Amino acid sequence: MEILLTTFFVLTCILLIVVVLLQKGRGGGLGAAFSGAGSAAFGTRTGDVFTWVTIVLTALFLLLAVATSFVYRKPVSPVQPQGPVAPQGETAPSPAGVPAGQAGQGPLGPPPEAPPEQAAPAGADQSATTLPNE
Repeated sequence: MEILLTTFFVLTCILLIVVVLLQKGRGGGLGAAFSGAGSAAFGTRTGDVFTWVTIVLTALFLLLAVATSFVYRKPVSPVQPQGPVAPQGETAPSPAGVPAGQAGQGPLGPPPEAPPEQAAPAGADQSATTLPNE
């Protein structure tokens, strides 16, 4: 099923490319380049035929793209936790070489505290405060 769908999808892509290149545009299209006769190479009503073939191939291309994405989609599996999980109510064991009370701290001790915010002077206007990078 997958190989057949992929083959049909690739053939539709190639046909769509060829039909678009064969269409008569402002420059005469690729049909004029091959035969040198312009629209007479495929007849006088080829613009209508190529337009409808392009529309049909484009719709087929979109349907096959959606179908192919569903066929090749991987099944979703539930996420499994990796490693040992501590039961609720208990804490996980400390890593090797780290005392039990310092397991959440970095190698240099506890994280530094944020500096206290400074209050504006008593006579300063609070409404006109601007950031230094503005």
